[in-house]
Amino acid sequence: MLRFGKRAAIVLVFALLAASMTMAAAHASVSKRDQCSAGGDTMFGTVYYTLQSGGAWVDSVSFTIQDNLRDQNNVYLRLRGNGGSTTYWAWTSGDNINGEHTYHYPVNEFVPRDANPYMKFHVTFDQDGSDPSCQFYVPLY
Repeated sequence: MLRFGKRAAIVLVFALLAASMTMAAAHASVSKRDQCSAGGDTMFGTVYYTLQSGGAWVDSVSFTIQDNLRDQNNVYLRLRGNGGSTTYWAWTSGDNINGEHTYHYPVNEFVPRDANPYMKFHVTFDQDGSDPSCQFYVPLY
């Protein structure tokens, strides 16, 4: 059995604590949110991801349309990088998104940091007459 002096044991404990904190920081969970508005309606979107060595693991995405009670709004989401030339994940709704409801979708994609990844949110709000739209981009870095 190994024998440690009191000082060596204390140093070992602090070294293990520092190593565990470094590992936790290397895999920090993050969420970023943004919004856009058009025609009096607003869409909020959030990206949930974990920073890792060399990139990010995108866990999921959510959005909510507010100030709109209709049920024929349209949304599309894109996880992109490299200035938009690379699409890592895509989701497009039917003509069936309800206002005042939060939608949450799994993404489960790794994106490299050097691709400058972002999530694009686009919405067309269902309204009488013409349907206004807006979009926004949530950068991961």
